[in-house]
Amino acid sequence: MGGTPVRILLARHGETVFNVEGRWQGQADSPLTDRGRAQAAELARALADEQIAAVYSSDLGRAANTASEVASLHQLPVTTEARLREIHVGAWTGKNREEIDLDYPGGRKAWATQPSAYQLPGGETIGPRRVARSSSSNSACPRTLARPWWSSRTVRSARRSW
Repeated sequence: MGGTPVRILLARHGETVFNVEGRWQGQADSPLTDRGRAQAAELARALADEQIAAVYSSDLGRAANTASEVASLHQLPVTTEARLREIHVGAWTGKNREEIDLDYPGGRKAWATQPSAYQLPGGETIGPRRVARSSSSNSACPRTLARPWWSSRTVRSARRSW
């Protein structure tokens, strides 16, 4: 296979208010905390010497704000894309573990052990979401990123327990 390999760096958004409160966020747009903004700045510093050609992000504020820290250091725009959003967790949105366990007994265990088989109440399943995302991935990024020889590396900020 010819061509130049493309390396994709993946990073999770910084800490949010819902993270601190132990609430499921899904596609709710919980804002970054002060710590989350510091984590985003730390991520940007950690990637300062990397050659970065483009920055893509979900259109949710927590992801776009984290991405903008990296992008601004490299003088790049952030391209937001709704298809990069986290899965829609439906009725679990904004609820903590205790509330989910009370309202949906066994749901969290089913999600943890067989997520592709579990239908989130009022939300998505992983299978169809993955198919929808992968089938449209070529239109979400430049042709150079839509090739099959990707290699990836996950980049996390100092908080390893995200």
